[in-house]
Amino acid sequence: MGGVLGKRARELKSVPTDAERELWKHLRREQIGGNKFRRQHPIGSYIVDFVCLEKKLVVEVDGSQHRDRVGYDQARTAWLKDKGYEVLRFWDNEVFSNIGGVKQVIWNTSPPRLDPRPSLDPEVSGPNGQGGRRVKEIAYIGLGSNLGDPKKRLREAINLIAAIPGIKIGGISSLYHTEPVGGPLQTWYYNAAVGVETSLAPEELIAALQRIEGEMGRARGGRNAPRTIDLDILLFGERVVQGDRLTIPHPRMCERRFVLAPMAEIAPGIVHPVKGETMGALLNSLSDVHKVVRKGRFYEDR
Repeated sequence: MGGVLGKRARELKSVPTDAERELWKHLRREQIGGNKFRRQHPIGSYIVDFVCLEKKLVVEVDGSQHRDRVGYDQARTAWLKDKGYEVLRFWDNEVFSNIGGVKQVIWNTSPPRLDPRPSLDPEVSGPNGQGGRRVKEIAYIGLGSNLGDPKKRLREAINLIAAIPGIKIGGISSLYHTEPVGGPLQTWYYNAAVGVETSLAPEELIAALQRIEGEMGRARGGRNAPRTIDLDILLFGERVVQGDRLTIPHPRMCERRFVLAPMAEIAPGIVHPVKGETMGALLNSLSDVHKVVRKGRFYEDR
């Protein structure tokens, strides 16, 4: 950071802590949410640790030794929120012990808008791109669980999806608490949707998702039976696939509020390649009366 603001930050802010340096290294390298973060940025009379000006998002890292500054921090947060900023606060030991979780909270607070146009990745070889390069496409995955600790299982599933080679997580919807549709008497589900950029083929992606289901203990029962985890490909670019193991778009997604609500949240303008309508329009015209309750950001209720 240069100029007057940079000078002011250097004058008013102490040397960054190790925790701040660690978090900045990850924010800068991965450009969380596709947004440019600045470090040690002045806002009014305050110098904040990190700020994304485009999204008006402030991230603060506090030392554990400062836990007695609750009143000061509350006043500071209230002032920033009054100016239109969203504020996330972490303790330094959180950063060191769970940098992945901290990144995910920050990223999910300001999710990126995925570019629906495919791109070419010269580092990935394969048959479906020009010159042996594989085309990256945007796919959307539906998640659901109603056994054990469903919210924890959905978070675990997203972390496992993010670890699949050839996958880059994009938008993550809020958590939705949803009334079961069909099947035996059972507890309500938690559902979400995730957008990914992938160089995998649809068959490779569904195979990877089914491996994750197996690792997480899913036992396949009857249709609409309770489940530990359920991972479905909802859309895969503009592809239409009809096969024994895989149908894209998902054949029942347009009938289900628990699918369309999270999809319309993260991709309202994406067009269903068969119906020719956007996710937002499909949700608005839906006749499904089963209850779907938005429970807040995915990593908010921890």
